[in-house]
Amino acid sequence: MIKRIGEIAGPDALYVAGVGQHQMWAAQFISYEKPYTWLNSGGLGTMGYAVPAAMGAKVGRPEATVWAIDGDGCFQMTNQELATCALEGIPIKVAIINNGNLGMVRQWQTLFYDKRYSNTDLKTHKHRVPDFVRLAEALGCVGLRCESADDIDSTRRSRRRWRSTTSRSWSTSPSGRMPWCGRWCRLVRATTRSSPRAMCARCGARTTCEDTKNMSRHTLSVLVENKPGVLARVSGLFSRRGFNIDSLAVGPTEHPEISRMTIVVTVEEFPLEQVTKQLNKLINVIKIVELEPTASVQRELMLIKVRAEPATRSHVLETVQLLLFRAKVVDVSTDAVTIEATGTQDKLDALIRVLEPYGVKELVQSGVVAVGRGARSITGPVVALRSVERPA
Repeated sequence: MIKRIGEIAGPDALYVAGVGQHQMWAAQFISYEKPYTWLNSGGLGTMGYAVPAAMGAKVGRPEATVWAIDGDGCFQMTNQELATCALEGIPIKVAIINNGNLGMVRQWQTLFYDKRYSNTDLKTHKHRVPDFVRLAEALGCVGLRCESADDIDSTRRSRRRWRSTTSRSWSTSPSGRMPWCGRWCRLVRATTRSSPRAMCARCGARTTCEDTKNMSRHTLSVLVENKPGVLARVSGLFSRRGFNIDSLAVGPTEHPEISRMTIVVTVEEFPLEQVTKQLNKLINVIKIVELEPTASVQRELMLIKVRAEPATRSHVLETVQLLLFRAKVVDVSTDAVTIEATGTQDKLDALIRVLEPYGVKELVQSGVVAVGRGARSITGPVVALRSVERPA
């Protein structure tokens, strides 16, 4: 049924999912072909997300068809917002995948809790509760029932809103990884900096740089508490938004209890603002500052092992000693030298291009670290404030 919805609505429609099995099915069975057409809350588990998010998507893109793929349990968290849709004229379409259960929770109870079912059954012995057709009509909308895949097209033609039922089908794995088809993805920057095209992070599909022309590079300096698990929580916020982190470096600061994360991402301005707001809500995140290139010093460390036969070794060493690169040799073997270089990404890329003709055997880069120019320190006010708050 979900696959057919995707075929009918096409790649220009916007698809929103709540939380549960229907979220997994929507990820797998709709062929997403364009960025920003698939909205869901990722792994945050925010039941009730679909209907309000679909309303916002429709208001923001009134010309687009918006489908909310929801489950019967998830839908009941925010179904009252259909009244708002009716009153304000927000014509979204909702497909309720109704199996009479909190399907994802029941699935885990089946797989991992020896079938000790608790509070997941949403139906009586005779009826599913509530009757969503009557509920839609009571809220000023149109409700239709579709009992089989064969009836999807005829039901769709008869009215614009319908409800469907389905049998249970396992949609996840114990690891908690969200399955996806090869085309469920956001388009992000290419893996090579010199590429003029963008690449899908999951399936490798390419799109022209016209699709990413509004994206820009941002360097975030994030102060966090030096505690286990902070890195996973911070990076997880970016991955759930579908952003690719170009560079991430973590290390201690002048204060043992505080670490600094330098994160470089290529995103649009508005989505970045959303991520930083979510980061500020993490209890272990102390402060977030965006460092502008002109107002900060940004450097990256690179170790590059280059083939250096006796006939070409002198040329390699001359290249390394150029004042432009300020690199140095840190290891020499019979047929290779290892070079250490520090600088901006443009400088390191230039060094790589110069050394490539000799043959690059191995390359390691640390990721960008950055600090603001001038005497001001972003850690100073934080530590001063904590010293005031800490009891004597």
